[in-house]
Amino acid sequence: MDLRISQTEQQNINLNLSKEVKMSKFSTYETDNHPAIIVESSSMAGIVMSPLTYQNKLPNYIFAEGLISDVQEEVINYAGMRHQLRLVSGERAGFLTGDGTGVGKGREISGVIYDNYIQGFKKAVWISVSQDLIEDAKRDFKDIRFDIPVFRMNDFKIDKKIDKNEGIIFCTYSTLIQKKKDNLKISRLQQLIDWLGDDSIIIFDECHRLKNFFAGGSKQPTQTGLAGVELQQKLPNAKVFYSSATGATDVQNLGYMERLGLWGAGTSFPEGFSQFLQEIDGGGIGAMEMVARDMKALGMYMSRNLSYEGVEYTEALHTLTPEQTEIYNNVAGLWKDILNAFEDALRITNGGGAQKKLALQSFWSNNQRFWNQLITALKIPTAIKVIEDCIAKDKSVVISIINTLESRTSEKVAQVISEMRDLEDVDFTPREVIVNLLEKCFPTQQFEDVEEGNSTIKVPAMEDGKEIHSRVAMQMKEDLLNRISDFSLPDNPLDQIINYFGSSKVAEITGRKRRLVKNEQTGKVEYKRRNPQGVSMNKTNVWEMKQFQDGKKHIAIISDAGACGISLHSDNGALNTQKRVQMTLQVGWSADKQMQTFGRTHRTNQAHPPEYIMTITNIGGEKRFASTIAKRLASLGALTKGQADATDGSLSQYNFETKEGTAALMKLYKGIESGRIDIEGINAYDTLSDMRIIQEPDGIKKEDYTNIPKFLNRILTIDLNRQNKIFDKFCDIFQELVLKAKAEGTFDEGVTDLRAESIRLVKTETLAEDHLTGAKTEYYKLEQDIKTTPTPFSKVQAIAKIVTNNRLQGYFINTRSKNICFIYEIEGKTDVMTGRLTRRFVRQTPRAKDSVTLDEINNNYYEVTENEAEPHWEKAFNNTPPVTVQEVHIIGGVILPLWYKLKKSDATDEEKMRIVRTTTDDGHRIVGIQIPPRKIKDIVLNFETKSISTMDFNEVLTRVLLYGETVKFPGNSSMELRKVRKYGVSRIELAGAKSNMSEVFQKIGLEYEREYGLLRFYFSINQEQAENTYKELLNIYLPNINSKKSEPKPTVESRTTQLSDLTKSRSAQLPEKTEPETPHNTPSNNTPSKITDQFSLFS
Repeated sequence: MDLRISQTEQQNINLNLSKEVKMSKFSTYETDNHPAIIVESSSMAGIVMSPLTYQNKLPNYIFAEGLISDVQEEVINYAGMRHQLRLVSGERAGFLTGDGTGVGKGREISGVIYDNYIQGFKKAVWISVSQDLIEDAKRDFKDIRFDIPVFRMNDFKIDKKIDKNEGIIFCTYSTLIQKKKDNLKISRLQQLIDWLGDDSIIIFDECHRLKNFFAGGSKQPTQTGLAGVELQQKLPNAKVFYSSATGATDVQNLGYMERLGLWGAGTSFPEGFSQFLQEIDGGGIGAMEMVARDMKALGMYMSRNLSYEGVEYTEALHTLTPEQTEIYNNVAGLWKDILNAFEDALRITNGGGAQKKLALQSFWSNNQRFWNQLITALKIPTAIKVIEDCIAKDKSVVISIINTLESRTSEKVAQVISEMRDLEDVDFTPREVIVNLLEKCFPTQQFEDVEEGNSTIKVPAMEDGKEIHSRVAMQMKEDLLNRISDFSLPDNPLDQIINYFGSSKVAEITGRKRRLVKNEQTGKVEYKRRNPQGVSMNKTNVWEMKQFQDGKKHIAIISDAGACGISLHSDNGALNTQKRVQMTLQVGWSADKQMQTFGRTHRTNQAHPPEYIMTITNIGGEKRFASTIAKRLASLGALTKGQADATDGSLSQYNFETKEGTAALMKLYKGIESGRIDIEGINAYDTLSDMRIIQEPDGIKKEDYTNIPKFLNRILTIDLNRQNKIFDKFCDIFQELVLKAKAEGTFDEGVTDLRAESIRLVKTETLAEDHLTGAKTEYYKLEQDIKTTPTPFSKVQAIAKIVTNNRLQGYFINTRSKNICFIYEIEGKTDVMTGRLTRRFVRQTPRAKDSVTLDEINNNYYEVTENEAEPHWEKAFNNTPPVTVQEVHIIGGVILPLWYKLKKSDATDEEKMRIVRTTTDDGHRIVGIQIPPRKIKDIVLNFETKSISTMDFNEVLTRVLLYGETVKFPGNSSMELRKVRKYGVSRIELAGAKSNMSEVFQKIGLEYEREYGLLRFYFSINQEQAENTYKELLNIYLPNINSKKSEPKPTVESRTTQLSDLTKSRSAQLPEKTEPETPHNTPSNNTPSKITDQFSLFS
């Protein structure tokens, strides 16, 4: 049977999708006195936070006068509750606010600092992105009447002790990593640590600036990330408060949030952040969403936003003019020739693998930069029309770009001035990227082969102590430089807009200090400082913002460097209350910066919600830039809002970096290689060769079959006709696979809404409870009424007549139920990484359609003829009720601490981490992991079965040494305690332990030996020492979860009790264990109540 979905079926799928009643992305957040409508993502709204056991000590007038709203007070209280807790490492637990624009993170931070000041924590550091934001901080303190001195970090000499007994130091992330030039051992970081001491507050405002702490692979972490983590580690008693609406765009970016306690000792990921990263990243969007919801349930995270009601998202399409198309195609041809020249020059100069890698890396990175600049510049005609239309309609426009290209401009201007030329003659087009590439990276240096031992190496050829350069290669370079001068390319888009409307009408809020502007009187181009007379450079952006907000300018251009802390919304308190239109002219790589930029025009107390316009072209390859940001916005939404689509705006349609995207690419490449895919009007094989995807004689590299970014990068280098045709073909395949995945229920949409005629809650059961916070893991059994549309026998007969190419199909009767069905084989599924093919079968009954395996067919069915099948089918068809009742099983509440209990390693694609949400008929909102019926019994029993957490060491000894049982550790399923014989003595071995934990194991008393190249770990034969080791292992590996048979959770006071110095600090007490149950298959009268002789079981 043909795998492709027919046009009719596609229309039916689209129709069904459009008819679905989709749950809103956001739910209104209840508030009594917040000055704006606040919302929360629907997924997060379905999560109940752990019971609040803390009340702030702030003066009553603050709340009576509404200086801090109830929404903001919630954060202060939950932060206070978290700061009372200790992680197993002994460090004080931290809190993260992910509240967005309009909620008032500044007021939350000032409230947290004031609350702790009252309780004796007199010192705090507020780390942020810009020194200018200190004024906002001072305003927040003033507004709540908190009189406390606020100092700039730079007010103190770096090599002097800070001589303040109390107060707040405002520090930027760039200042945090400063060191004394003549003595690198003296640093701002150490100066800050020495002043703060342990009883202090650390505020990481805009904490996403620390995101690159965990680099991974061969990359190195940033100095900023390292400094932020070191500050936390050096002050384990400090109260840490993270603040950012865009705290993580990827799981990898969570690495700096050590105080949340999501990984490490006492969690499901005891081996640290790398284990957490591997598991959550591998779980897809659903797992990322689960992280955010669990953080809320555990009381460590809140994420609310200003309501998006009235906000509009539209696209402005710029279709390239014939002249622009000719420019693009000509330049694409030039880039093709440059690539060929690079490869020829490498051969001529005898360059080796290292030289080739370096040269081609430079080529492709500059190629990508060039196309980004050119495509942005080509949009300007449409952008100008949109701006003029908005101004005519009394709207003010904010244009967001990524960079200003100031560094290249200043270099060029300096060169022109030194040559005494006019600025009008200077070229500031994307041509500079090509010129820079050719001048600095084109391979002309000659290499020669030198024998070294048994190998041959490439070394630079030298003559009279000077490097030899190939004359042929140098001539090739010169010819290319001459050719580029013939091209006419558009100017810098930023300067185009400013020069078109005039600098007197455009507020530029960027990071550049100087700019090229056309004098409105003389028409001459001048290179001038951006700050007007009487305004200092560091106040220029604030001055420009005021010009815009006062209505003196109605166009503003913002870049990443200038947008932070800027408010450009239609503020009711400003003179300019016109509706704002924010135009995204250039899409960047950073999702957090993109979201921060969106927040400039959507804020509290606005007269009108903004309109967002995405400017795009009809160039297929432009989707490369949108695809990258779309993927990161989805991850950002999942990790910060518990919902992937909560931050994507209109970009989700461009997210090709998915499972379906890689499968579509593989199908496209293999189809073109084999000749099965023919694209009308172009030679697809030659096109892939020009893109260097196909490289003779090897063809396509294995890793390139699934490399979406490479495909989207390389497609930019070919002419528009071929580019758009091959991209359209890819999109067709991609959409086909997305539709199929949605129809089959395998599409990773993150959270999925359960929809039915009626949904009833049948059973609720608490499976586990977090002993620190009281957050629960719940089992929900639901019944849902699904409207049935029975399938007539005639439709099945029509399917049966389709040519099946020898695939299995036929009528079958179940040997047990005697129910009739029609089973047919569809195209197998190929694993994109291994190439392994899995056969797939569809089972159609009169009532429904689902999948079935070949083993199930062979074991549970027998085949009948069509004539034999018809009466059975007609009977079932006529007896089909209008509604079918289905059972649904959901595990909700806290999931992360039980990761390995819920993780289904043998699950099919349909069963892996499917996060669902629903609202029952009686209004009960449920969010959690949907468990297949065949799995629910095992999972619930897994919680009920006694685990090592309920055994004292006496029972472990009995089970392992006396009865020879193997006892598994929870959380880390690879580790177990088992009995072995060593030198005639029975020992307990910790089997399955990883060598990277050997240092920790030795510290807690485990003995080890290296046997046949393997490290093996054993408990001491001294029972007291072995018991202590056992307890320390529980502290490291046992998640903070009680079984439902455990004692009630300890009080807040008991949670702060100091523990051992296993990690040179403190940790929380474990709750008392319940009375051990009688072991399975072990007579209770044979279980000794106490083992007193240390050798009684070891002999």
